[in-house]
Order: sequence, then structure tokens, then C-alpha cells
Amino acid sequence: MILLFVVFGLVGGVGSSSEVVRATRRTLSNFAKEGSNGHVGRGREAPIRTSFFNALQDIEKSIIVAEYNHRRVSTTGANQALRKLRRMVISAAMNGKYKIGRELYGLTSVMESKRSLSRSRKRVRRSAQSFADFLKDKLGDQTFYQFFNIESGTSLTFVIDVTGSMTEDIAQVKEMVKELSSTEENEEDPGSGFYTFLIAPFSDPGYGPVDIFNDKGEFLSALESIEVVGGGDCDEMVLSGLVEALQFGEYYSPIFIFTDASAKDTYELDSVNTLATVSAAMGRAMLPW
Repeated sequence: MILLFVVFGLVGGVGSSSEVVRATRRTLSNFAKEGSNGHVGRGREAPIRTSFFNALQDIEKSIIVAEYNHRRVSTTGANQALRKLRRMVISAAMNGKYKIGRELYGLTSVMESKRSLSRSRKRVRRSAQSFADFLKDKLGDQTFYQFFNIESGTSLTFVIDVTGSMTEDIAQVKEMVKELSSTEENEEDPGSGFYTFLIAPFSDPGYGPVDIFNDKGEFLSALESIEVVGGGDCDEMVLSGLVEALQFGEYYSPIFIFTDASAKDTYELDSVNTLATVSAAMGRAMLPW
């Protein structure tokens, strides 16, 4: 709170928050397109991750608040504060403190735009681009992309039948999941590794919730803790589990289904087709027939 109060007191008064917001949004969106497409490969254009827009929203809010609370100060004082803010943004990003780092990025963006008395849109855009380039150079591509939620790796999703009829098979399923998740990133193909791991359980009559893991160790621990229960008849809620999974996986990502039963919820087939088309998911069913 003290930090924010001091910074607000140092922000100058030229320009407008709308110009700084627009310039920052434009600059970072270009990086997001570049980063996403660089990870997808094979000539496909990747959609920008939703989480990137969440990060951008944090920055834009900070810009607006900083402008609203501005005070005029000497150029010397502003330059000293700017150097300190830059160091703080770099430190936050390198230490994984992304939330506060993005807020500081917004404040710094405002101060960067105040270094000149020029009110021109071109000047504000150059300032936004210059600061982003500076940060990318200091952090390196990987940390820079992570800081703004740009990195667009692939998710690996497992839709698993946890009904009682899977009692004799669940151990084998776990071994297969471990083997499938053992793929490591290829140094010659950045982004080929898995960004997230998802487990989408289903039984009868229930299904879900989907568990999402960024840490592979936590994913494997959750996998081991799966227990089978319930069921009773032959058909299970296979498609309902798949619908849940399709809403959380990354684009162009594989989904594996493990079950010993057919689907009783065929009414969900249209939903599956629609979601699979939208997400461009590459579904691959691991079925017993």
C-alpha cells in the first residue's frame, strides 16, 4: 500500500490513460500473437490464450489507477522512480510474482509515457514498444512469455472412467497415463512439451470436476489417488466427461478417454462435436472395442 502511494505521487500529468492503455494493449497483443504462433508450428495460426487477456487486464487497471492518481513532479524525481520501478518489474517477473509484477508494469508504462512532453500517439506507442522490448531483453523469451501468460504449450487431457467396473483395469490405466505423460519437450521444437495436465473423471451418474495441473509431480500424485466407485449398469457418462474436458484444454491438444463402457449420454454428442471444432482438439479414444 505504501509502495503504491509513493508511485502514484510520482506519476506525471501529460498524455491520457486511454492512449497508454491502447498502446500497451497493441504492443503486448503483437507479442502474444508472435509467441502463440511460434509455439504451435506446422503453419497453424494459434488463438491467443484467454489467460493472456487476464494478464493484460491487470496491467490496464494499473495504468488507469496510476493516471487517475497522478501528481506532477520534477523530471529528475520521475527518472529515479522509473529506474527503480524497472528493477522491481524485472525482479517480480524473475521470481514468479506475476500479479504484482504486472501491476508494476502498468505503473511503469505510465511513467515511461511521461518522459517526454510530447502528447502524440506515436510517442506513446514508441514508449510502450520500447519498454516491452527492454523487458523482453532482460528476462529472455521464456520468462517474458510466462510473465504475460503468452506461452502457449499443449495440454494433455485424460478422461477417465472411475466406476466400479474399472476396478481390475484402473492400475493399468494409471500406468498408461504415466507413459503418455512422459513426453519431454524437444529442444529443436520449442513448445512441444505439455503446458498443463488435466484429469476429467466420470462415473454414473456423476462426472467432473476437471483438475488442472501445471506441475507434473502434482498431476502424478492426483493420478495415483484416483479410486473407482459407483456405476451399476453397463453404459456410463462418457460424453459428459468429455464435454467437461473440452472446455479446459489448450488448443490443438490431445485428449485420451479410458473406459470399458459405451456412452449412455449420447444427447451430448452435438456438444462434443461443437466444442471439438471450436478448440481444434485432436481427440483420440482409447476404447476396448
